[in-house]
Amino acid sequence: MVSNSIELPFEILRTIFLLSLKLAYPFEATSFHKYVLEPSYKKEPLSYTHVCRWWRAVALAVPELWKAVSGTRDWVGYTSPGVLSILDATRPQQLNHEGRRTFPASIARPASPPRQSGASMEKFTPRTVKVLAYFWNQITLCRSLSLTLDLHLIPHFYNLIKDKNNLPAMPLLEDVELVFISRPRASQRKATPSSPGLSPCPPSAACAGPTTRRIIKSSPRVFLGNLPFEKLDTLSLTSAMPFKVAMCYIGRCTSATTVHINNLETFNPSAFELHQLDQPILELPNLRSLTLEGGEDPSLALSYLTLPGLKHLKVIKLMRRGPMDGRELEAFFRRSGCSLNKLYLEEADMASDTMVSFLATPVVQKIKELILVGL
Repeated sequence: MVSNSIELPFEILRTIFLLSLKLAYPFEATSFHKYVLEPSYKKEPLSYTHVCRWWRAVALAVPELWKAVSGTRDWVGYTSPGVLSILDATRPQQLNHEGRRTFPASIARPASPPRQSGASMEKFTPRTVKVLAYFWNQITLCRSLSLTLDLHLIPHFYNLIKDKNNLPAMPLLEDVELVFISRPRASQRKATPSSPGLSPCPPSAACAGPTTRRIIKSSPRVFLGNLPFEKLDTLSLTSAMPFKVAMCYIGRCTSATTVHINNLETFNPSAFELHQLDQPILELPNLRSLTLEGGEDPSLALSYLTLPGLKHLKVIKLMRRGPMDGRELEAFFRRSGCSLNKLYLEEADMASDTMVSFLATPVVQKIKELILVGL
């Protein structure tokens, strides 16, 4: 039935879809609930959309239709279930060039509201805070949570999630996506075409032009430990955070098969500081792919992990303040007993004798694909 519907003219399909949204009873005829909270200067900071299972399949099969009727991100149609993405996006051009995802529609197409001063935009904060509280009380129906918050709302969001007693049960939640942005600059509030949701933003560097909002480069220090990490299939953290906070998130992901930790260079501890931490060793038997990036030696995180089922390991060291400690890798392999298919090391800067010893270990010699970059 879905394939036959896709053959209809786009405008007819869009009209039928909108009627289905309007007439669907939210608790019986629907199976998908999408909350979108836009920044405080938007006229409609909250969008609550119910989409029945059949019409959701139709919309997701036609990306242009989904973007036209939902007002959400342009890549929500292929967001896999069970993904938690905390996106700081300090390098948006790189994200686009790699083709992983394009900008969210709410970021790439800011067009219709008139330009306002900082003081006039701040007056919307109290109203949006009330909406945020109402939204939080209705979150029990949510399957996909998408939040776009500006700097004024970060402390209010933190106040909602820091107390476990204030966090409602979320039995239906499949994925959480958080984007933290700054307020748009005056030079970026240029006119764009009408009906912006109907035309997608091209996945190219053009998205970084004058029609985009500047994404903040400093990460908000928001603790998300009360979210249901146990349900996640994939954990992707690209915001800088303290080492113990990152390990707390990883340890909660007992069902996750993929973990990507990035941008730890500011808060990653030195080897001396790390060994002073009272951090237990975490065992995650379901984890298959692990990426650690940033910091003086991101491989130090392996000192506190046991991953018997790991198949792909990628470690990228971005800061050149000292060599990567190969002993941490060797100890991790012995403790985990994992049989890797692929090991990727970049900018490890190991000493020659350490590298020779590391490559001679039986575990490394059994790896099917070994990639060493910048050693």
